[in-house]
Amino acid sequence: MLLLVLQALLPCFCTLLPGVEPAVSLEDFYPFGPDQGDTQTTAQDDGGSGLREISVAFPFFGDRHSGLYVNNNGLVSFLREVSQFTPVAFPIAGDRRVVAPFWADVDNRLAGSVLYRQSQDASILRRASGDVRTYFAEFPDFNATWVLISTWHQVTFFGGNSQTPVNTFQVVLITDGELSFTIFQYNNITWTTGRHASSGGNLLGLGGIAAQAGFNAGDGRRYFNIPGSRTADVVGLEETTNVGYPGRWVFRIDDANVEVGGCNSGENVNECASNPCQNGGSCKDQINGFICECPPGYMGVHCQTGTFHPFPQAVMTQSRFPIYNLPFMQRLCFHSIGIGCDICMLLPFQS
Repeated sequence: MLLLVLQALLPCFCTLLPGVEPAVSLEDFYPFGPDQGDTQTTAQDDGGSGLREISVAFPFFGDRHSGLYVNNNGLVSFLREVSQFTPVAFPIAGDRRVVAPFWADVDNRLAGSVLYRQSQDASILRRASGDVRTYFAEFPDFNATWVLISTWHQVTFFGGNSQTPVNTFQVVLITDGELSFTIFQYNNITWTTGRHASSGGNLLGLGGIAAQAGFNAGDGRRYFNIPGSRTADVVGLEETTNVGYPGRWVFRIDDANVEVGGCNSGENVNECASNPCQNGGSCKDQINGFICECPPGYMGVHCQTGTFHPFPQAVMTQSRFPIYNLPFMQRLCFHSIGIGCDICMLLPFQS
C-alpha cells in the first residue's frame, strides 16, 4: 500500500502563544452562503447533493472527472455518493474516491447547513490563482478556470441537538483543466464523532471513531491522511497547517500521488500580478506571498470583507504568508534553511 505522510511538513507548523485564536476566520473563507449563489443540500441524515455535473473536467488521482457529489458527512466524492457516516481508515476500495476535509457523522437536520457552488466568477478565479501561486512557487503562471466551494457551516453530529457543539469548515477545489489543487479551511472544530453505536461518540460528540481528513483514490492502495485523523487529536485541526496559517491545509491533487503545498523553494515571482486585493486594496509583494493593505472599511486577507467600523491600519510584518488583518497582532517568522520553510509565532503588537 502507498502511504503518503506529512512527516516532512511537521516542522512547518506555526507555534502559537496561549490565548491566540488558531483558526481561519470566516472573513478569510472563500465567500459562501445563499447570497453568494450557493445551493444548500437537503436537511437529511447522511444525504448530499446527488450527482452534479461540472463544466471543467477535474483531474484527481490521475483521472479526469466530469461530475461530483457533495456529501453531508464532510466529504466530496467523484465515483459515487458516500452516505457512510463512520469513517473507515484509508485506504479503502469500492470506488470511494474522495476529498475529505472532515469525514464524520454530520446531521444537518439538527443544526447548520451544507452549502456548495461551482464558480467561474472572475474575482474567485483570481483569488484561487493567487492562492495556488503563493503555496506552489513552481507554478507562477497558474490561472484557475473553475472552482468548487463547499462549506459546512455550524453543523452538529448525529445524536446531538440544536444545543450541542457545532463545526464550521470549508473545502475549495481549484483547477485549470490540467492541474488541480484543494484548500481545507477550519474555523471551528469542537466535535469529532456521531453517537451511533458504530461510531461510539459521547454526549459532546467526542471519543469513539473520530473524523478522518485526507484523500482516498478508491483503489485500496493510494491515500493520504492529515495527522490525527481517526484519533482524538483531529479536534485540533484548526490549530495545524502545512502553509504557515493555522487551520489551513493546501494540496496538489491531480497526479497519481498527493503533493503538499507550503514549504516550497525556488525563484520568487510577483505575487501581486494576479491582483489578489479586492475593494481598492493595495498589494505588497512578499517572498512567495503577498500582503493586502486594505482601505478603511475593509478587512481580510484579500480585503474582501466590509466592516461597520473600519479597522485602523493593519500591522504589516515580514511574513511568508498573509494572516489575519488585525491591528493588535503581528506574526514574527524565522526562515529555516535546513527545512526550507518558515517557523512563525503570533505575538501582541507593540508599537
